[in-house]
Amino acid sequence: MLATFRRLMDEGMEADVTECVAGTNGLLCGLAVTLPGRGNHPSERNLFHVYLVRDNRIVEIQPYDDRTSAAMAAGIA
Repeated sequence: MLATFRRLMDEGMEADVTECVAGTNGLLCGLAVTLPGRGNHPSERNLFHVYLVRDNRIVEIQPYDDRTSAAMAAGIA
């Protein structure tokens, strides 16, 4: 996952963290992502990741395209 982000950042992707919320199953992280597009037309989208933590370590990162699914996976009511 981190290697993919590194490659995308090297290609001009920009990302801002829009939220970070702890749930009972994991940590929900919202990202506003801008990918370089053709010409001057970048592609913008929101992504959500759930970081599953065990023994104070991230053991899995799950990507989601919508906040509702990510919130459910993270255990956020």
